[in-house]
Amino acid sequence: MGRMNQESAPAARDARLTVRFSSEEMNRVRRAARARGLPVSGYVRGAACEVADTTTSRESTTGTGLVKPALSPEQVAVIDAARVDHKRLSVNLNQFMRLAHRGQVDLGKLAPVVVELNLRTEWLVDVLSGRRSL
Repeated sequence: MGRMNQESAPAARDARLTVRFSSEEMNRVRRAARARGLPVSGYVRGAACEVADTTTSRESTTGTGLVKPALSPEQVAVIDAARVDHKRLSVNLNQFMRLAHRGQVDLGKLAPVVVELNLRTEWLVDVLSGRRSL
């Protein structure tokens, strides 16, 4: 392994940040760091820098240092309503499948739920991808 010289050495890390986590949050961070083979400090530093680089390169700030939201409040409301509908339909589908596995329902009765779930999923994907407007 080659020696590091001043040109290849990483920049000195002379700034310090103290962050508080709940026990659950800290466990999640530790697991994620361990899964990537990193110390917790390196994982947190890397994640923070990645988000900071992505945010500053794609979005402008409001002048207060806060990043402007990418979606309008109306778009967020529509997406949230679609999420709730999608979840309800998915729960219905799951309930039908449980009954079907017990032989208590005809699988043909699932068709309307599957069709509706598919239509709403396609609509949401179209909206999020910009192929369809709200």
